[in-house]
Amino acid sequence: MTRITPRRGTDFIEITVKHKSKPLAILVANTIAQTSVEHSQQISRNRAERALEALDDEITAQSVLVQDHRKELTILIQQYGIPINSSDNSSPLSITEKEMLENVGEKLPRFKERQTQTTIQIQKLTELSGEALIRYAAGLDLPENQVPYHYSQYLETKNQRLALIAEGLKTNHPNLLALDERAKNLMAEAHKEATSLKANLETKFDLISRQVKRLNEMLKTSEKDLIGLSLAQNQYNQAKEAYEQSRAMLRDMKIKQQEARVLLKRPHSPVTIHEYAQ
Repeated sequence: MTRITPRRGTDFIEITVKHKSKPLAILVANTIAQTSVEHSQQISRNRAERALEALDDEITAQSVLVQDHRKELTILIQQYGIPINSSDNSSPLSITEKEMLENVGEKLPRFKERQTQTTIQIQKLTELSGEALIRYAAGLDLPENQVPYHYSQYLETKNQRLALIAEGLKTNHPNLLALDERAKNLMAEAHKEATSLKANLETKFDLISRQVKRLNEMLKTSEKDLIGLSLAQNQYNQAKEAYEQSRAMLRDMKIKQQEARVLLKRPHSPVTIHEYAQ
């Protein structure tokens, strides 16, 4: 005879087994207890897995939403150029159209200067070759420029070679040959980075040119027509806010997803055997 009853006021259940064979009764009671624990843990895991699957579906849907908002924002940036107040702390909605026109007049010369500077840099990178190209590229103060690292390593290698020659090593010595090979590889890497830098500058030039064109158009626009500019910027601000909010929500959802995966490795409500049958 087997009886399973809950104990009032507790989370315990009591398993009672009666049999003419005491060892068999003990085995049955302990087996039921162990099976109950495993069954409860499996139910907890199944529940957690279903919740995680639902969260995965939500993250997938949110990722699509983020991409949609990003596309909308990109289209507006390409259509109107970088908004004139993108780097300002003040809200674009708090300024008047006249102030917006004054801001354009202040920013246009700076954009034109950057346009001219970028043109010269691209022209130099196109005209020069060999070590002269690398020396010029290494002197450009640009965040994406990796040429200075390779060129400095190249110069250090050349200095090491000169030092060994001064010590009396012949040009066919293994150490000098190794340094020659290293210098050759460093120069090749520097040329690759210079080519990449030129491509980046050309992309930057296209963006600046669009900005200059847009700012010139804005200066030619009458103050009455600047209402359309304000609406365009308001449209950009709304698209940007929607993109940032959806991306922040996606980030929070991914954090919850990681937490759920950790919790999945153990039951949410641990079930243990309080006392084995004896």
